[in-house]
Amino acid sequence: MTAPHPFTIAHDGIQMRVLAMGQGEPVVFVHGFGGDASSWFFNTRPLAQRFRVYAVDLPGFGASTKTARGAILPFYSEWLERLLDLNGHAAAHIVGNSMGGAVCLHLALERPGRVNRLVLVDPAGLGRDGNAEFLRAMIAARTRDEARAALATVLHNPALLMPEIVERFLRYKRQPGAQAVMEQVGAQLAAMRGGAVDFLPRLPSVRARTLVVWGREDRVLPAAHAENARAIPGARIHIFDGCGHVPQLEAAEAFNMLLFEFLTNP
Repeated sequence: MTAPHPFTIAHDGIQMRVLAMGQGEPVVFVHGFGGDASSWFFNTRPLAQRFRVYAVDLPGFGASTKTARGAILPFYSEWLERLLDLNGHAAAHIVGNSMGGAVCLHLALERPGRVNRLVLVDPAGLGRDGNAEFLRAMIAARTRDEARAALATVLHNPALLMPEIVERFLRYKRQPGAQAVMEQVGAQLAAMRGGAVDFLPRLPSVRARTLVVWGREDRVLPAAHAENARAIPGARIHIFDGCGHVPQLEAAEAFNMLLFEFLTNP
């Protein structure tokens, strides 16, 4: 396995940072609101033993330019296509958590030829009832205690919230433009729950083979939303017990085994 290789993609005054490693079929990991490529820290290295793995900092987040323009789903989907084009991939397996799941689902619906297999991890967009206070707390957080309380919402076991995660989130929020991005993107995610984006009638049109993963104890987006994914033809659904909004972290080993099996089975 090759060492992790960070690079940036530049377009129209914006840079998107990407972490790449491994060789083989491409797999793109897309983080959720307030996250970055490190959201997949426990997953990218194991998968890179078999695949060419890319973990992105979506524009506005992580080390990417602190801006997001227009409607975020098409905006971020276009950046995923730029990543594929730059690296010579006609299509890739796409894995997205929370907001990143909504981005991946949007790409699969709008540009089906670019998505081989689709993995949605506690994705936004499959139901309207969600924890609006989570978005408000993430946007408002200024102190360590406020950041810790907001971030702990994504976990069933808050003891897994390492201090460096809190510190990294606060460092991000202190960067020029980051707070404005959080407010802009958060407003669109809130509107999505209100019905501004309704994926449900379009789910039967998803062509990619799909795996939907959820944490049963998700306090951000309820696991009951996974039932709506049964409208995706042939969708496979797996619920992890003892996990919250980020089963890729709380059940990393089992998640990686499930993901590897799904991506490699004919």
